[in-house]
Amino acid sequence: MAYYPPTTVILKNEKTYFKRYMGMAIQKKIKKHKRCFKKEHKKKKYNNNKQKRRVHEFVKLVININ
Repeated sequence: MAYYPPTTVILKNEKTYFKRYMGMAIQKKIKKHKRCFKKEHKKKKYNNNKQKRRVHEFVKLVININ
């Protein structure tokens, strides 16, 4: 195991300071929040597609009126 100098990690939920090894703390944070990031990414994609569809339909309507 490589030695990491202990650093203070501040968590947003609890206003407490933990002395942990840097690498371990970062890995744990990534593992905890991986799912959240994936969900957000999926939502964003879906919303973008919806908006594109709406714009496309609107353009069709405008063309038909003209």
